[in-house]
Amino acid sequence: MGMWKVGLSVIIGIIVLGVSLNVSAEEGLIPSWIKNTASFWVDGDVGDSEFISSLQYLINQDIIKIPITQVIAASANIDDNDRAMSIVVHFSDGEFKETLTIYTFSTFFHFSVNIDSNKLAATSGFEKIPAFSLQSLPSKDKFALYDMVNRYINPTRPPEPFAVNVDIVSGDGTVIQTWDYRKCNINDYTTFVDWNKENYRFSDIDDIEIRELFVFDCSGFRLQ
Repeated sequence: MGMWKVGLSVIIGIIVLGVSLNVSAEEGLIPSWIKNTASFWVDGDVGDSEFISSLQYLINQDIIKIPITQVIAASANIDDNDRAMSIVVHFSDGEFKETLTIYTFSTFFHFSVNIDSNKLAATSGFEKIPAFSLQSLPSKDKFALYDMVNRYINPTRPPEPFAVNVDIVSGDGTVIQTWDYRKCNINDYTTFVDWNKENYRFSDIDDIEIRELFVFDCSGFRLQ
């Protein structure tokens, strides 16, 4: 019996026995046909869809009341050594004569740019070019990137397109994914203050943060 069916069996126990476990139902309101359906389902005489429909009926009729605050998602219980824990970004080629590796980026987001309108889009397709953003706290290890941003804003010699590899790394140092971008440019950069302390804090201090956002567009992309 699958795990989801075991969960339904628990609900059956609640219905048939009248036990309340984070689910409340008023006494005497459960129709007899619901109890029969539950019994038939346990014996394999009623299909899953019919039984689920009976549960849905109880919920729709407000017979079974499930407090939203008590609905809990199942925990995957994945060890830190086995799951993604950090982002490591490598800049190379073109403008970078030596590989620049940065460990302090906190968020990474892949998206796309329309070729014709040059507007950001949330979807991908052959008519779009790959793009991505990196967000973090401003830090000294990014001086080379800040210098490049300055050259885009105050052009002297235009920066040469470069390669970027974004590694998604597990707790034991294993690279789970590599987002491989080629012929990239910095499309936008901003520094801002995040006043909303309900957002996840990049630092260890629960206070306002000065954050930065880099946006890149590239000519080529592949996921390894």
